[in-house]
Amino acid sequence: MIIGNGNNFRDMLMKTPGTCPNCNASLTFGEAAQLAKSHNIQDNVVMCDKCHRVFEVNLAPGRMTLTSDVTAKYPQIKVLLGVEANIWEPAPHIDVIEAVTEVVRAHDWDITGEKFGLAREGQKMFGVMEISRSSSPEWHRCIGIRNSHDKSFAVGLSAGIVVCVCTHMAFGGTTVIKRR
Repeated sequence: MIIGNGNNFRDMLMKTPGTCPNCNASLTFGEAAQLAKSHNIQDNVVMCDKCHRVFEVNLAPGRMTLTSDVTAKYPQIKVLLGVEANIWEPAPHIDVIEAVTEVVRAHDWDITGEKFGLAREGQKMFGVMEISRSSSPEWHRCIGIRNSHDKSFAVGLSAGIVVCVCTHMAFGGTTVIKRR
């Protein structure tokens, strides 16, 4: 328990030290809270002046612990600071489909069929493209595509004669590529 009059307590609180879990910079509660406020972040959070990450904070007598990294809730810091803040941004589903289509066409392959679907109110996209490039009229090569806006899985591609792309998270083929 911290005991003292209002001014002493406030001074002690503002000088409470802590360490950024992202970059290990030393900071005080007062400086980190003021930095967040200076960037129009009015919530009860603090901001590291070295790595520009925003954290929820727990205060205990004589120490401050930075808990959850909530930087992604404040995309304005990327613009305000003019730095890359490693804020996750979802790839629009149509951009993923168009990028795959562009690569397929760049190889002079034709797309003979496409099926796409959305799940979870548009948060997840699944699809299959059939490609005309094969040595037999009895089978086609396929490309499976998936993408999410809710961070449940990475953008993914699968390829092969048989691919599996399912809303229940099953995803496979002869070759599978995923990227966060």
